[in-house]
Amino acid sequence: MNGKFLIQSKIKQHEKINQFYPHSVNTIRLLTINNNGNVKALSAIMKFGINNRTTDNGGIMVKINMGRDTW
Repeated sequence: MNGKFLIQSKIKQHEKINQFYPHSVNTIRLLTINNNGNVKALSAIMKFGINNRTTDNGGIMVKINMGRDTW
């Protein structure tokens, strides 16, 4: 990294999310499209870790209902 580092504060996720899986930061992935500056959200998923892993990679993915009839 040639001596270049980024240091961030630790993220504290909401206690309700910790009830599902407390060993990693569980993330939301939002798929968007940018059409000449008009950005639209197409879909979203929430990822949760498993098996005491400290990341949500390879874990469980759950589709988020964004309140539209296009699903």
